[in-house]
Amino acid sequence: MAGVSTGTWVKAITAGLALCIGGPALVMYVSPTEEELIAKYNPDLQKRARDPELRYQKQKEFDDFVCRLKEASKSKKPSMC
Repeated sequence: MAGVSTGTWVKAITAGLALCIGGPALVMYVSPTEEELIAKYNPDLQKRARDPELRYQKQKEFDDFVCRLKEASKSKKPSMC
């Protein structure tokens, strides 16, 4: 490319790498873990959130809902359900 120095390319690539690597790293750093979120719930919600049977039931209901949405969309792509 005419008129663009090597230093400019190095700066552009460095800035791109900083954004591509630093952005997701920052999001992961500032996002609370699931346990930190549950710790902020009131005691009744903490019990329900930590109940593995209830959690499995809610996950199953969500999976069924997503499968019904996929079927209703009438997509030509094969369904994973």
